[in-house]
Amino acid sequence: MSEVNKIFGYLGLDEKSAQFYLSCLESGKTTINEVAKNIKAPRSSCYLILERLKKEGLIFETPFGRKRTLVAQNPERLKILLEKRKEESENVYGSIKQILSTLNSISQIPQRQKVRYYEGFESIKQIYNETLESKLIHVFCLTQNNSFEFKEFIDKYMNRLKKKGIETKELVTDTDYDIEYRDEFSTQKNKIVCVPKEYIANTDYMLWDDKVAFISFKNGRYTGIVIEDQEIASFEKNRFTLLWKMFTKKN
Repeated sequence: MSEVNKIFGYLGLDEKSAQFYLSCLESGKTTINEVAKNIKAPRSSCYLILERLKKEGLIFETPFGRKRTLVAQNPERLKILLEKRKEESENVYGSIKQILSTLNSISQIPQRQKVRYYEGFESIKQIYNETLESKLIHVFCLTQNNSFEFKEFIDKYMNRLKKKGIETKELVTDTDYDIEYRDEFSTQKNKIVCVPKEYIANTDYMLWDDKVAFISFKNGRYTGIVIEDQEIASFEKNRFTLLWKMFTKKN
């Protein structure tokens, strides 16, 4: 089972997703209620997992009488997905090398600048946790990462952020998911403003102290870059401030 979890983890899927898939694979045909019981997870969570597995082509939902039955795709599908992720990873690495090359070409960048690269969900968590040492965080979040594991982590992160009294300004989209998020977490100290969903992207960025983090969730893969540099951070904060003022007026 641990090896299966590793495969799912590499695909950006959590342990519960692996359990969900295995439950369907072992049952042949099953229902969401049966799977929820087998893996000991709330049915509401299982619906989120199901949507992600359907998107990856690992589970099919078919009509069976008055019920909707779940059927697992052949395990060979995992091999196809792994090969696809490998190709995407190589492309991402190539893009990051190009970005770093562009940054290094700016001759006035001080030698104290630090650039760090992160890959995988557990690694990305370190970026979020690092921001909790700041007093003010700017967040540009136009992605739509609705995975159960990420939502669970963000809920805990926001609660920790509030307890520490950290001030935030966050730009999100006006999708139903983000509006619900805004209504739940927006306060006088944690301000959240919505922008049109036409600006949905695959990459978020966060600004705190002298650091800028770019975090990508494209195709369910977690990658990130943190740049520690006063000039770059100042430039990004100015850009964020311009966007913040523009969309605050519209709202």
